[in-house]
Amino acid sequence: MNRNTYNELISTGNLRKIESDTLRTNIVNYYEYVNAITNTSLDYKSGYISFTNSHTAFNINNRDYIAEFDQKRFLNNIKTEEYYRLANLELTLAHRVSDFAKDIKDNAEKLMDRIDSYLVD
Repeated sequence: MNRNTYNELISTGNLRKIESDTLRTNIVNYYEYVNAITNTSLDYKSGYISFTNSHTAFNINNRDYIAEFDQKRFLNNIKTEEYYRLANLELTLAHRVSDFAKDIKDNAEKLMDRIDSYLVD
């Protein structure tokens, strides 16, 4: 997410040059919303990646290779209730982040429409 223009508007005080109070508020609210969603999303950790990484052997020389012993061990571990719970949580979090991204995109499009209208008037 590129925030350079917004950060410049804030740091230089040029946001005040936008005459429409409503548009200024819309811009600030959009970026505050994006910050809140981003910070919230960063807090979501299911433990899935740590779990799967801790149950597979990594060979730096051949990243695709998994020894037969490790294959069996990994397959046994993914049949556990813990794996099921972590995979379900990871999928739930992925859907939530996807929903956040769609919402941010929708809000960005609405804000761009408001900015376009402001520039035309």
